[in-house]
Amino acid sequence: MDRKFNGDYPDFAIAEGFIRRIWKAFSIDEIKFSKPGQYVVRFHSEDKRDEAISRTYYQFDNKLVYVRNWKLGCTIDLNALNDISIWVQLPDLELKYWSLSGLSKIGSLLGKPIRTDNATSTKTKMEYARLQVAVAMNQQFPDRVLFADENKRLITQKIKYEWCPVTCTHCKGI
Repeated sequence: MDRKFNGDYPDFAIAEGFIRRIWKAFSIDEIKFSKPGQYVVRFHSEDKRDEAISRTYYQFDNKLVYVRNWKLGCTIDLNALNDISIWVQLPDLELKYWSLSGLSKIGSLLGKPIRTDNATSTKTKMEYARLQVAVAMNQQFPDRVLFADENKRLITQKIKYEWCPVTCTHCKGI
């Protein structure tokens, strides 16, 4: 299957501003345009680079941004991209499930739990818990999940996706 990402590429100044904003703590040396939609970012140190690219996906203007270490001769095969990182909200989640183990248990029903946001970890915004999860691009995205509580009682939890991949039925693009 040929997988393409929909949408126009931002111009260099906008992309550069986005890159500098998300990686302001990682000592960027320079940003260069490679070709439409691709940029090369040089960091002051390999340690800072590795820390910055430890996350494979970002979102920019509701579009997926794929990040990887570049080496001479390196090409990007978009067909090989199978998983992405998305944010989900768990509305009206009972307080007893706001622990790391509780959120991980629920997140693992959707994919691989990565982290929570600051408001969730500090419990400062209680209308929903927010969790980042790595998921397969072509998986189903249920609007609720079921899990057993400590008394083996079945609990239904609503899921709200802030964004999830949608495959075009015509071109098979994401």
